Amino acid sequence: MNILPNGYDYRGNLFSQISFLWIDKLIWKGLRKALKQEDLYPCPREQCSEYLYDKFEKNWKMELSNKNRKPDVKIALAKTVKSQFIINGIFSLIDPLLVLIVAVLFTEFATLFTNNEANNNNNNNNNNNNN
Repeated sequence: MNILPNGYDYRGNLFSQISFLWIDKLIWKGLRKALKQEDLYPCPREQCSEYLYDKFEKNWKMELSNKNRKPDVKIALAKTVKSQFIINGIFSLIDPLLVLIVAVLFTEFATLFTNNEANNNNNNNNNNNNN
């Protein structure tokens, strides 16, 4: 778990991360008054520019030392942020699928209720005609 100095878990559970519930407290505070620097959550270490710069510099030095090919800054950058790209890519693939599943389920429920209502109306009409 990644607890910040103020005791706030910036990652939370998976549902909290996906639904952005972790930021609700900050949003409500910002609605009531203008936010100041100390109101903001500290940047996680792996997202701080100093950490990313050091990681990039290490990867760039590895690129420069590779004698088999010409150094490529894109490769060094990709190695620096590959885990974030992989995670974001997975969520980018899952999100449209979830939207599609919800749309299909909503259509099925709407069809189910429409058919039940139509059957009830037909049964009521048949009962009225028999009387």
